[in-house]
Amino acid sequence: MNMNMNTNMTLKLFLLTASAVVFNNNAVSAFVAPSATTCKRQVLTVAAARRQQNLVVLQVATADSIVDDDTVNGASWEDPDSIDDIQSAIEVMEKLQKGETGAIPDDHFDGAKIKPRKPVCTDMEDDDLDGAVLKELAESEESNNALDRPIDFLKNLMKGYRYIKRRDGKIEYASYPRHYDNPDLDLSWLMKMMKGAPPPEYLFSKRKIGRLVKFITPFLLSMQVTKRKAKKSDPEDMYEDLFTKYTRGIPKNKRLMKHWEEDKEFARQFIAGLNPVMVSVGKNLSQLTDSLVSKLGKDDLQGLIDEKRLFVVDYDELIEFASPPPSGYEREFYAPVVVLELNKERTELDVMGIQLDRTDDAKVYTKDDGDEWLYAKTHVASADSNVHEWVSHLGKTHLAFEPHIIAIHNTLKMKNHALAPYFAPLVKDTLFLNWAARKSLANYATDEKTEGSTGDLLSSIGVSQYMQINRKWWKSYDFFKSSGLPTELESRGFDKDFDMPCYLFREDGMKLWDAYGEFASNYVDEIYHCDADVAKDDVVQEWAEETTAMDKGAVPGFPTVINDKATLVKIMQTLMWVPSGLHAAMNFPQYDYYSYVPNKPLFTKAKKANPSRKDVFDKVMPDLGMTIKTMQLTRVLTIPSETCIDDLDDNFAEVGEASYKKLKSKLDTISDEIEDRNVANKNKGAAVYSYLNPAVVPASIDI
Repeated sequence: MNMNMNTNMTLKLFLLTASAVVFNNNAVSAFVAPSATTCKRQVLTVAAARRQQNLVVLQVATADSIVDDDTVNGASWEDPDSIDDIQSAIEVMEKLQKGETGAIPDDHFDGAKIKPRKPVCTDMEDDDLDGAVLKELAESEESNNALDRPIDFLKNLMKGYRYIKRRDGKIEYASYPRHYDNPDLDLSWLMKMMKGAPPPEYLFSKRKIGRLVKFITPFLLSMQVTKRKAKKSDPEDMYEDLFTKYTRGIPKNKRLMKHWEEDKEFARQFIAGLNPVMVSVGKNLSQLTDSLVSKLGKDDLQGLIDEKRLFVVDYDELIEFASPPPSGYEREFYAPVVVLELNKERTELDVMGIQLDRTDDAKVYTKDDGDEWLYAKTHVASADSNVHEWVSHLGKTHLAFEPHIIAIHNTLKMKNHALAPYFAPLVKDTLFLNWAARKSLANYATDEKTEGSTGDLLSSIGVSQYMQINRKWWKSYDFFKSSGLPTELESRGFDKDFDMPCYLFREDGMKLWDAYGEFASNYVDEIYHCDADVAKDDVVQEWAEETTAMDKGAVPGFPTVINDKATLVKIMQTLMWVPSGLHAAMNFPQYDYYSYVPNKPLFTKAKKANPSRKDVFDKVMPDLGMTIKTMQLTRVLTIPSETCIDDLDDNFAEVGEASYKKLKSKLDTISDEIEDRNVANKNKGAAVYSYLNPAVVPASIDI
């Protein structure tokens, strides 16, 4: 690839998309890129003049020059770096917006592509674009407006960055305010969040921004060209045309596009797809409605239960939400129940029936229902997508882990405890992501004047609804039972002896879980000789107290005291699983399964009577605009990490070196096993499940 041209493309987003922020290690420096008509530099300044009694304020401010005083309260911050380079790049961007593609120095920023340590087989096909194609895309009139929306979003996001540092260096906790759509509902029972913006040390690095830009640029330019041309496609053809007809640069899951409508593929995704944490073992007929039992046959269902081959997926959490979000478009969603059957060989699932409504006389859909069967499966896919995005993904990983990061920062990290290196890679970037999400994707409205969130616009349930669902989950939450993989699986009927090798989330996840437990045990053994050493460690007890105190972390089920090594190991094992394995399984399938929208629509339009196949695509599926937004969002959210769990040697150079060496060896074995299985499956034309391959599992929730 022509390097100058590649740099042109990446820089086109470096200033106008991806984050428009430069943070280099411990340096505090940022800028917000101007548009072509506004060329004022935005820099993060140390506002020494605004010191409060117990606080130091860092905020984004428009300035003609860098603030000279970079020392506040004894804390020294480096000057914003590469300002001349930034200003030069701004000028180049203005030229690119006019279609002028001049050369850019290759070393402007480090955006090198990250490759896994070991081979990883996937279902995705991604065309590499050479310099000529990128140049054509950049100069195309159809791509001229590709960056307008990201420009506005990122400028507003960084203008809102205002970090208030306490003199003791701690991060404060906060509770979620009430939502104006449901003002009587107390949301203080939700998991705690960080008060205000994150400290600069938790912001994205300059290197990461460069990588993100390089990753997303060709995609956004290609999507803008495609969007304008796809308007000519018929609704059903449009979704596939987006990938294949108009331009390259849009990765595609060709296997899924070919098989998405097949019933066995629909069923497979419940155990090795986007949201593999909803399916439960059918243990008795009381798990099913009378309508389902009547339609599918009591004796047949009981026979499957006896053979441990019946499975149920229900979306009870959606029952109470009969109305759509307060902002956005008219839409429809259900709280379905799905019945699945495992074949006698225990190798694959199939779907038996679907009930959308919860009324006594509700229709049960089966394969005999023609186009209505597609209609029913579409609404199941939409319900699953919404629960996945807002609960399984955002709630059970991002939000649930946030109070732990704060507690670890305020105790183990600040006291330079020997446990701190263990957690350092697990907390990277998450606070910044959560803060940014609350200002965009999950923008939380407290009054009708607050601008609607992306979530309200793109999904069938909105911010108010998903916060209510997460509140209900958190009220029954128990740290070990809810976030520990074996106990979570057991709560859905999958005990350790349950025979179901095709449940790949479980198979791969348990391998990681066991490896994490061994690593945590070895690490603890390096630090403590006996249980008494743990019990008398004041910092560890302070951490436990901070995590559980109602006015601080308030994490239900977390031990209030840690008296022995076994308890500490179990805590560390669970806290490694959530941001790495669990989040990887929830996050990284997003583009693979959401991008071909008929497979997993986040948004379903208002109900239409007697749905034909044509109606499903014309009147139920998201339109072109919603489809493009979903594809763009999920592409950004799946950039590969550069801090995967199998490549953390530098982090454990002083403490935990021997323990991590053993873990890395174990992870390499797991990676090889998963890769061998995936290659064999792909050669047979079967689906690949690579999301828990250690070579691509990030250590933290870093995107």
